[in-house]
Amino acid sequence: MKINAYILRKIKLTMSMCKLICLENLPSEILFQIFKQLSLQDIRSVMLSCKTFYNLIISDNLLWKYLFRKKLIVHSPNNPRITLTWYNKCRISQNWRKGIFRSMTIIHYTRSYMPMLQMFPEVLYVSVGSKLKCYSTNIGLHNKLLWSLDVPNARRYDVRTKDISRFTVKENLIVCGKNDGSAAIFEIFEAKRKPRLLKHIKNCHGDGNVVTAVEVIDHLLVTGGEICMNTNTAEDPYRSITDIHWHNQNEIVYVTFTGSIHLFDIRTGTITYETKDPIDASLHCVRTDKERAIVVGSSQFSHCVLYDLRSTRHVQEKYSPVYSLDFDSTKLLTTGNKGVTMLRFNVNPRTTIVQDYSQAFRYSKRHTYIRRNLQR
Repeated sequence: MKINAYILRKIKLTMSMCKLICLENLPSEILFQIFKQLSLQDIRSVMLSCKTFYNLIISDNLLWKYLFRKKLIVHSPNNPRITLTWYNKCRISQNWRKGIFRSMTIIHYTRSYMPMLQMFPEVLYVSVGSKLKCYSTNIGLHNKLLWSLDVPNARRYDVRTKDISRFTVKENLIVCGKNDGSAAIFEIFEAKRKPRLLKHIKNCHGDGNVVTAVEVIDHLLVTGGEICMNTNTAEDPYRSITDIHWHNQNEIVYVTFTGSIHLFDIRTGTITYETKDPIDASLHCVRTDKERAIVVGSSQFSHCVLYDLRSTRHVQEKYSPVYSLDFDSTKLLTTGNKGVTMLRFNVNPRTTIVQDYSQAFRYSKRHTYIRRNLQR
């Protein structure tokens, strides 16, 4: 009788152990240790095996942070409305690196301009000549114009244009610098309402020099001119800074006329990152995601390039005339001479053609890039 009871207990124990050995019943910590040993292709196969594993893996943020720890992840520090799981962050960032996107022109001009842009969660600001326009960024309403205003001019007796050269939106203020050497300050009451003009400065720099940079710091206006652009003590004009932005509280990122990208630490006064444009083009604009992604644009040879701060080699590039750009984790907006183009990376790679940027354009002997027709 005792032997039978012992055997019965052993059978129950064995059955309970078999039940625990089943993968579905293992603790999440053990499953994480198992999945981290697999390749991405193996994990994809496990996800397709059953719905339980699919939901378990797709919601495991710790696993995806580990798997993509050495890969570039594009973030959205300025758009809190974009809330993505780590699986979707990794999936979309993979599309960034592989060139998987859908392109569309959201704003088109009939004339040629050198427009600037700045993107926010609800609105998109674009300069078109001497006008500043505001568009909605809601899905399906990218081309809906909310308001447009004429930025005041300063009379100059020369051939320069009166276009907006730079503008910034910060601290409920819009500051526009112009080619005629003037600057205008507007107050924002609501993003979708036309702002009110506060001040028009007719001459920011001596002799009406072009305003090449504007910034607002604690409600103080800072402007830069062509003379202020020089960074070399020998006054070499080819080493001038063409665009500069804060990367974080302690570092600034800037690009130069000679095609170099720099990350400068203001605490130590040293350059912590430096690389060159892949074709040595003069760079015109730069943006970062405040983490590791940097996108630069060039109007000279018509392309924009994605970099990872952990490497001096570029991750991806796209050929198109770029005067200004902005991006978040799901899309990249660039301005050309005929309009604003949006690249959407939150797409299904199985139904989207992988676009090899190097094959999208060809280089002619006259040093011009000629666009091929990508529409199939």
